[in-house]
Amino acid sequence: MKPVYQRIVDPEHGDCWRAAVASVLDLDLDDVPADIASGFAMESFLQARGLAALYLPLYRLKPHPNPTTLTTPWDARSLVRFDYAAGSIAVASVPSQKYPGGYHAIVVRFAPQPQGWVRVECIHDPNPGNEPYDMDATEIRSLLFFVQAERD
Repeated sequence: MKPVYQRIVDPEHGDCWRAAVASVLDLDLDDVPADIASGFAMESFLQARGLAALYLPLYRLKPHPNPTTLTTPWDARSLVRFDYAAGSIAVASVPSQKYPGGYHAIVVRFAPQPQGWVRVECIHDPNPGNEPYDMDATEIRSLLFFVQAERD
């Protein structure tokens, strides 16, 4: 992973997503299409590199009661076993520090801990003007992992 910083900081047209993707894939910002956040652009871009995307939209997981006990709501962090991701990195969508109600892309690592669990750490923020993210308190809206695509 090489840190790449965004050039455009804007609530509507910022390029943090592009910079985060470039960072994870060890590319320059100009090597990643400006419209990378669109599904078709992402798919084409990754296919050309023998990759595919695994996108986990955590914000769509709605809490609801356990049908048996009617007490315990589901928690996205237990549904998505982060310990399976130990040692990997991903692009995470988190609440923006600059634009209330907006979201920002950062690069996170799933660091194994001696106790056997995994800690989610922010290892790169494409906006150098942001304060460091406290990942214990930061809501992760979605995760994007890059995986090898199946070869024909």
